[in-house]
Amino acid sequence: MGCNVRVINACHDFCLDFYTNDLPLKESCSYKYLSDYTSMNPGDHIINVYKSGNKHYPILKAYTKLVDPSCHTIVATGPKSDLSIFLVPDAHIPIATDKAYIRFVNLAYSTNLDFTFTDGGFIMANNIEYKEVTQYYPATPGTYTVHAYISGTKHLVKEVPNVTLRRGRAYTIYIMGSMQYRNTMDHIFCVDGVPG
Repeated sequence: MGCNVRVINACHDFCLDFYTNDLPLKESCSYKYLSDYTSMNPGDHIINVYKSGNKHYPILKAYTKLVDPSCHTIVATGPKSDLSIFLVPDAHIPIATDKAYIRFVNLAYSTNLDFTFTDGGFIMANNIEYKEVTQYYPATPGTYTVHAYISGTKHLVKEVPNVTLRRGRAYTIYIMGSMQYRNTMDHIFCVDGVPG
């Protein structure tokens, strides 16, 4: 399967260019941009993130070691006063099961979130901190609605309708935005991993 990497720009203040080992990975990534996976060599990598078109100095930098096989998502997040970058390991797919799998990532700056997902029973992920990634939860294939609330309250910050899950696939919902700065929330819903 190899090493596969994609990027997300969750920094609403900037369009970004992503580089690995001084080579362009993805450029001109606007807010909420999610790339396809790119195959990379295993080993040590330096990830530099620049404001688009301004490769004088990186605004974010990270070091990582990629192993074969693996899939990862590089996430750049935060307001311009507190930018950060981190690597999210993604599930390998397809998965030999009749279930689908879904997880949640909180990219809502400085706001803890509760997630609910109805699947006959009730899946709940409580008090998920900023930049926290939940486990994958098994779910019956179908189409659902996911809700994200401010932790410990009934204050709905984002509803994600028409979440369609297919057998043997893994999915992530990223909730992003800021209640403090713009009081707007967005989301990205994506399939994880590279089909064999």
